[in-house]
Amino acid sequence: PAASEQSYIISDPGYTTCDAQATFKWITTEDLPETASLQVVKAGAGGAPLEGAEFTLTGDKGTTTIFGRTPVAKTDIRIEANGTLDELNVEIGMARTLMPDDHPWQQPLKDIQLTLMTAMSLVATPSARIAENPNTFPEDMTQETEELIDSITASHAAPEHFILPGGTAVSAQLHRCRVTARRAERRLWQLNDLDEVNPEILRFVNRLSDLFFVMARCEMLNAGLPEERWKAFSYKRSPKKE
Repeated sequence: PAASEQSYIISDPGYTTCDAQATFKWITTEDLPETASLQVVKAGAGGAPLEGAEFTLTGDKGTTTIFGRTPVAKTDIRIEANGTLDELNVEIGMARTLMPDDHPWQQPLKDIQLTLMTAMSLVATPSARIAENPNTFPEDMTQETEELIDSITASHAAPEHFILPGGTAVSAQLHRCRVTARRAERRLWQLNDLDEVNPEILRFVNRLSDLFFVMARCEMLNAGLPEERWKAFSYKRSPKKE
């Protein structure tokens, strides 16, 4: 396209036929204006594009956009909070891959992943523009998470010690989910200090770390493995003698 259209095509030799290569002009990102949109396409015979993906170049300057296409620095706490929620979603997905397809936790964890996607959309939206966001956080998710925690803990005695993460791959991964949820909660509260975050999102993420702890512990107990303990909880310790 003409330069005025601010759109360019880069051809990859692995994606084109000999006939198609002549259709495209080889360029590098240095040849493009800062506002250009970049498209990498797979092409068939004659250069007809088969499929493509859009890449913006604005991120090269250390900025990104939030809801409403508002530019912000990539170091902005809103981006950090959302990025941590994204990491949490990835960790949950990894936990699911370690479980059989028919595991009873598969669907609840998938529901949590979907809820996190909604939360990320809302966190990416400044409170002054939240009414413009068509997504609504499901207010029943916190209660459902609490009920899931209760159902898991019903068959096991309450823990009395700090427990070392590990045991099985699933248990260890659930602990990774737990600590990532804790970090996401801390980042959300940092954001809340500057711009209000939906209180239900804050409650939900708080419950998630509790859920992953009891899931990890349940996985260990169901596998018949002993818990590696550190110390008893402070309220369980005997008082020191004077």
